Amino acid sequence: MGRCGPRVETRHTGGRDLSGNVSVLVGVLKDFDTVKTAEGITPLSDMENRAKWSWLRLQRGRSIDAEIKACLAKMRESNKAAETEDALDQLIGETLLSESPSSWQQRKLQYIVEDDIIKAVATTKHLLIPPEQVLQVADRVCAGRGQALEVNENLAGLVGIRGEHAGIELGFHIFPGDILTRKAISVSSYAKTLVCLNPLTFAGIGNFGRFGLEPKHERVLRIRRITELEPRLDEAITSSWKIIEDLERLIEKSKTTTVDDREAKTILAAFSQAYGIGLRPVKEVVGRLTQEGHTTYGMAQASSWVAKHGESWRKTPEGEHPKARQSMATVGAACLLIDDPPVTAAKARKWLGDQKAKTLEELGLE
Repeated sequence: MGRCGPRVETRHTGGRDLSGNVSVLVGVLKDFDTVKTAEGITPLSDMENRAKWSWLRLQRGRSIDAEIKACLAKMRESNKAAETEDALDQLIGETLLSESPSSWQQRKLQYIVEDDIIKAVATTKHLLIPPEQVLQVADRVCAGRGQALEVNENLAGLVGIRGEHAGIELGFHIFPGDILTRKAISVSSYAKTLVCLNPLTFAGIGNFGRFGLEPKHERVLRIRRITELEPRLDEAITSSWKIIEDLERLIEKSKTTTVDDREAKTILAAFSQAYGIGLRPVKEVVGRLTQEGHTTYGMAQASSWVAKHGESWRKTPEGEHPKARQSMATVGAACLLIDDPPVTAAKARKWLGDQKAKTLEELGLE
């Protein structure tokens, strides 16, 4: 959600306050910690190595990377303790000393300053947009689509949820970028289960890649004017929705993917065992199948129903999350990803093995 806390007005002459205590100075470097703007000289406390490297690249081109390495290697011949910062400082000093109307003139740049330190450097063509402004535009774009955005405590930015299908939450994630230019604005497709699918790798279920569905992560780059932001975000969201629509079609297909009683019970037993779920909730799911239907979608719906409404769960201790119920909801989500029930059932039976034969017996499979 960008920088939190009270807004702090910048004291830098010629500065433009963007977000929190971040400001931008447009001008030229007069020393390692001094920037000259059209309004005057601005003394600062320091300049980070990353900013120094960017400054050298923007002034002298990408060939400077090799020069930095060569300079550092030469320094270490006489001083093994020399560090990259020493090479950067030497080359910046040489570059500043060489500036003159007859030989070389310094390029005017944007200096992104935070806490009195130059954190990043960008060209004057690089439009710096505060994260808060990006999210405001995103909210406007999504409102026009009838899509609400919400906060997810585990993700920076905002998430738009298109819907939930038996334990899989589908939508997209908007990251507003980093004012320090280190992370771009991006829009990603988003599919979430309550619990990680890793315990089901034995059944070939761990991600959506095997269906040819690659997560869409589209960066919104090279925005020159603020008026470009809204249509670019709209385009990126449209692209992320395409992936989600493909996944929704896959889920729709599960409604006609039939599974016989024995296969369904074997798969549910193995998936539940993988998450440490006891047999009583599994029996509830098996019983619920008669109402939901013998398809992989029906298995998902039955698992999801028991996760929410089942009666055989142990009471969750106060202050703790109902992990078993969340795991059962994830079992339901995994059922939606089964494309070949007989093959998955064979893998499930093999994984259960002889030591868990009692599980199958109690479900009437042995």
